[in-house]
Amino acid sequence: MRIALLAVLILTALYLISTLAMFLIGFRRTKTKAGYTDESTGRTWKKYAGVIRAGADWFRAQPYETVELRSFDGLKLRAMLLEADQPRGVLLSMHGYRSTPLRDLGASAQYYHDLGFTLLLPNQRACGDSEGRYITFGAREKKDVKMWCDYAAARYPGLPIVAAGISLGSSAVLMALDTGLPDAVKAAVADCGYSSLCDELGSVAKRAFHLKPRPILWGLNLWCRLLAGFDLYQCSTLPSMKNDKIPVLFIHGEADEFVPTRFSRENYEACAAPKELFTVPGADHGLSYLVDTPGYHRHLEAWFDCYCPGKDIDDESKNA
Repeated sequence: MRIALLAVLILTALYLISTLAMFLIGFRRTKTKAGYTDESTGRTWKKYAGVIRAGADWFRAQPYETVELRSFDGLKLRAMLLEADQPRGVLLSMHGYRSTPLRDLGASAQYYHDLGFTLLLPNQRACGDSEGRYITFGAREKKDVKMWCDYAAARYPGLPIVAAGISLGSSAVLMALDTGLPDAVKAAVADCGYSSLCDELGSVAKRAFHLKPRPILWGLNLWCRLLAGFDLYQCSTLPSMKNDKIPVLFIHGEADEFVPTRFSRENYEACAAPKELFTVPGADHGLSYLVDTPGYHRHLEAWFDCYCPGKDIDDESKNA
């Protein structure tokens, strides 16, 4: 009996230690500078590293402003703000997991600015220049999205706001759509987001480690609740999608293995607002803009013309 009890205690300790290690690896802040453009993600990203870096360099050369706000839970969150001369609207863009604004939007920042958008590019909590110890995968980031939307609406009264995001940023935006965003938010753009964090983590566990996801999720959720103050099982976009009234353009790469395309299809099917789904053949995670830039531009401009109409741009700017 003692041996059996000891074995149970040892297995329990190993289980808790291993899931704690997974939590710390996946959820805790890492060192990433706000202006850093990561070229080490893999060969696919490296193919486009020059384009991303050139775009990031363009942005840094502009007269942008650093904005600092205090989050609902007391963190100092910072964003880069680049105003347009004759703005058609404000584009709030939330970057992805452990990324930076200029890594995820570097290639397209000048394009959006040429379209007439004032760019508001936050560093998400626990990333870049913003404070925070843990990434919460939308549980708290959705409130940050609302905070930035409220800020933009107050600073630029009368201007429409487009809330956009990529990967984790996309899911945070979708979760925020039923949090009482200001009326100025007229549309959303969601690029390669997940619908359920548990499903996404389960997909990674099975694909990368050949593990059954349910026991891992139980342990991860324990540490999420104890250390980061959120429930893993509540990180889902679907409840928000069912109540959504803000039009959403969903975008996803068809070759995305990290966040499979099915997640955007699930979000699209659940969305109660006007919606469109654009998928890009051959595009890996977060690369749809770079793989099919002309197609991305066509869908964006048609979407903006419907919900955030403004000036046209010439062909040279479109192809920049």
